[in-house]
Amino acid sequence: MNDSKHTVKATFTFKDQVSKERFIDFCNGDKGLSVTRGWDGCVSIDCYEKHDDPLAVVIWQKWETAANHESYV
Repeated sequence: MNDSKHTVKATFTFKDQVSKERFIDFCNGDKGLSVTRGWDGCVSIDCYEKHDDPLAVVIWQKWETAANHESYV
């Protein structure tokens, strides 16, 4: 049995704090990460702020398969 999952990392760097806050608000809204979490094959999706760059956000996604992620994209 193969327990490997398809992992995706995306880093978003914003021009200012206001833009970053808008993005985080979107992620927390009805059309944000909850949509991704409900997608077939989504195991997890988490959003982190980078300690070394106050204008950057990293999103880690884990999918059952690459095909699940491709259908989402």
